[in-house]
Amino acid sequence: SAEVIVIEIVHRYTRAVIYRSEADAIGAAAKEALALRADLTGADLTDADLTDADLTGADLAGADLTDADLTDADLTRAVLTGAVLTGADLTRADLTRAVLTGAVLSNSNCGTAFGNLLRITGSRHPIIAVDEDNISIGCMLHDLAWWREHYKASGRAQRYSDVQIEEYRLHIEYVAQWLAARKASQ
Repeated sequence: SAEVIVIEIVHRYTRAVIYRSEADAIGAAAKEALALRADLTGADLTDADLTDADLTGADLAGADLTDADLTDADLTRAVLTGAVLTGADLTRADLTRAVLTGAVLSNSNCGTAFGNLLRITGSRHPIIAVDEDNISIGCMLHDLAWWREHYKASGRAQRYSDVQIEEYRLHIEYVAQWLAARKASQ
């Protein structure tokens, strides 16, 4: 008889088991759990293959989705508050009305994702803005006020040229305008 493999989805901090499955991989177990409306708040879904997953309305608050593949995933109205999406592939992911407050998108591939975020491809590092508190440039995540105050020192630390430092100052100011316009339209 074949040995049954059990995949356990654990909480990223407590390591407590949130969901058990006989799926063949963590991504398949997560898809199964979400289809059954299991609570995956705080789940460790590092490296999960969630390609084409229907995550509409899923509560993934605080989940660790580092390096997860969310290509073509439907994250419409998903709650990703405080989720870590560092290095995640969000190619063509639908983030329409997704709650991204506090989500970490540093080094994620979200250039073709659509929804409530702004992505600017700068000459050195991408800029991803979710809200005033969550703006990443490269792998650094800070709020708008911090970037406005520290862009020059941060650029120097990253060995940006004077021209690049000015470029990123202008990007940061555009982000501020975009956020203000978005807030005014809500």
